[in-house]
Amino acid sequence: MTPRVAVPPPQPAVWIRLALLLALPAVGWAVWWDGQHYDPALLDFRNAAKAGSAASLAGKFPEKLGPFVRLAPPRTFHKDNLFEYINGHAEYFLSAGFKGLAVGEYGLPGATQPTLVIDLYDMDQPAQAFGVLSDEAGQGAEPAEAGEMGFRVGQGLSFIFGPYYLHMAGFGETGELTTLANEWTQRLGTKGGGLTFDFPPLGPVVSSRFIKESYRGMGFLHRVMERTFEWQGLPVTLFSAPLSPEGGKALWGELAQFFQKEKIPVTERTENGLTYHVVEDRYEGEWFLIPLPDRLLGVFAPPSPELLAPLREFALGRQRPS
Repeated sequence: MTPRVAVPPPQPAVWIRLALLLALPAVGWAVWWDGQHYDPALLDFRNAAKAGSAASLAGKFPEKLGPFVRLAPPRTFHKDNLFEYINGHAEYFLSAGFKGLAVGEYGLPGATQPTLVIDLYDMDQPAQAFGVLSDEAGQGAEPAEAGEMGFRVGQGLSFIFGPYYLHMAGFGETGELTTLANEWTQRLGTKGGGLTFDFPPLGPVVSSRFIKESYRGMGFLHRVMERTFEWQGLPVTLFSAPLSPEGGKALWGELAQFFQKEKIPVTERTENGLTYHVVEDRYEGEWFLIPLPDRLLGVFAPPSPELLAPLREFALGRQRPS
């Protein structure tokens, strides 16, 4: 029997093999070239979303504001590149709830250099915008009737409206910035009134500030509004912390654990329908807490009958059904 001999498969012609070898570098070059012209948004959806959020702010800048015209499209910044605009101060805004920033430049018709620069920060929530305004205004700020609340320092004006914090910097003849600010608020596409200072009227307000987290070292107490009043010639500080329907009991539990850990005595009292908790703090002195349906009200002062009277009226009024 004759043994079988394996027959090698037919080979392509020499010119075909040569063409394939020459095509490989061309294909590699084409892949490289295409890679240099990719759309970053297609590869990084997170950054695209951030950029989109900031870009939406740019749409809130009008072409004309008072006598000024916009000189160029607004510049936009998000969490990853905010440092490019406010290097050294970006971390503060990021920790305060920053979402996006748009910067618009305005000048008189025909101008090539801006005489008015507007920074529009989206701080996500009205209370967080208020916190930035309070910190940025400083001690020498002059109150201004702009937006929901504003301050003027030198050639600049800072104010808030809803979740937005705005700063206007004027160079040269800018006219009345407060007029421009209030014209701006009509174009923002949001409703004001989101910032609520819900405190009993104890007297003239000395100061207000917003603390985003860990109020007075209590790591579980967040989003606190603090206000100091001049009451009977003395400063009295109150704080208001929001309670969610599901979070109220949890917060009280955290408070109880904190007081127990720090060995701070707390006594519950009820007088004329008002329930409050007296805290005998070795550092702060005697102060008290009033639980309300939607928030916790703290008063850094002893619960004297004179002080309890307006607080009782305020608390019971909130507890009555509307």
